[in-house]
Amino acid sequence: MKHKTKIKKIKPKILKEIRTIIDSPKFLLWLDEQKLSATHTQFVLINNSFLFRENIKTNKSDKYLALNINSEKRIITSSIFVFQGEKINSDFKIILDKPEYTKTDLETAIANELDELGEVIFTIVGDIQDINEVSEKISTAHFKKLTLCPTLSTLFLVIGDEIKIKDYGDRELIWTEIQNYCAENSIEIHDNLGGIIDAAITNLQDNAFAKLDIPKSFDKSKQYLLDKISTVISTHLTSYNENIHRIDSDPNSMIEILRISYNFVSDVNKLLTLVVTLCDLKPIVLWLTLSKYLNLDSKFQALPWGFAKQKPSLKSYESIIKNARNRSFHQLFPFNKDLRFELDAIEKVSVTIFSSFTKKDGNKMSYKDQQLYDLLRSFTRVNEQIVSKSFWIKNEEVMVAVHDLIGETAIAIKSLR
Repeated sequence: MKHKTKIKKIKPKILKEIRTIIDSPKFLLWLDEQKLSATHTQFVLINNSFLFRENIKTNKSDKYLALNINSEKRIITSSIFVFQGEKINSDFKIILDKPEYTKTDLETAIANELDELGEVIFTIVGDIQDINEVSEKISTAHFKKLTLCPTLSTLFLVIGDEIKIKDYGDRELIWTEIQNYCAENSIEIHDNLGGIIDAAITNLQDNAFAKLDIPKSFDKSKQYLLDKISTVISTHLTSYNENIHRIDSDPNSMIEILRISYNFVSDVNKLLTLVVTLCDLKPIVLWLTLSKYLNLDSKFQALPWGFAKQKPSLKSYESIIKNARNRSFHQLFPFNKDLRFELDAIEKVSVTIFSSFTKKDGNKMSYKDQQLYDLLRSFTRVNEQIVSKSFWIKNEEVMVAVHDLIGETAIAIKSLR
């Protein structure tokens, strides 16, 4: 069989995911409530989507892992197939074997998926090569070029009339280094030098890029794109864990929890949308990470804020955290309701109609103090929400589950190379 070596490596990983699921309390509780046929061949279908799909533009895969189950409710793990022809919305479903289903044994299904992988999927675990130099011409008496050089051994260097910088993140530091260099070399700083350097740095930011290599093989000692994202999440988790135990005694800890959660949720929807879409298009990635999705689903469900009896809503999760942060940090506008006022009359009203077709916004109404009204109407407020301590405690488990899913997705994709 084609891909024999890869199948030998991948199949046990999928079987491990399946065993983790069928041993989970959630599955066992569900199975206990099912009634099975004593005369027909039947299967357990595992869903292909666990998280709410508000922003997902792809359709979930129609290829479901199917586990043969006997009338005594024993899963036959040596008899696993991929079914097509059935749709399910629950996490698990018992179905009878029917001729209209397309049924493929697991090894053949893996081989078929490997044939359809393509190259783009591996960009997600690409190797970031930050080695590209970018330069901007500058017109001053002593300096003619500003160059971003990521491989520079020092933060700042001047060679002839060229200024080299390792990074453009700290503009004040760059300007201080230029001032010091000019002072040490008796170079007069003209009034417009700062503006010229600032504009050049802005252009560098717009034009800078790093190369993303798609590896043919992976080095276990290196971190690739998705690994680096996972590391950032891990750093946030460490800080979150340090502060969650002090939120009752240290106000700064609660501020830090809100900051971390806000930063986390601002990107997590995009990240989860990416991996869910990936699983829709390449279901073998889902098969290799199934237990992590089920775990994340359970952690979302456990949040004490309206996630019961429905799939977790990432949109609602984001809203809760942002509204909680808004309540904590609002200082300028000390109210949380709309403000309305009434006027007895609008003075000096002028209405223009039937203006020229070519005259934009010709039809209009103007009145006394219109500019002041328009300014007042431009003010808005943010929504605010009180969130319990238990939410923040359980939110750590959600963040851990997201971290585990991202890490496992990286491992899964590498295993397919």
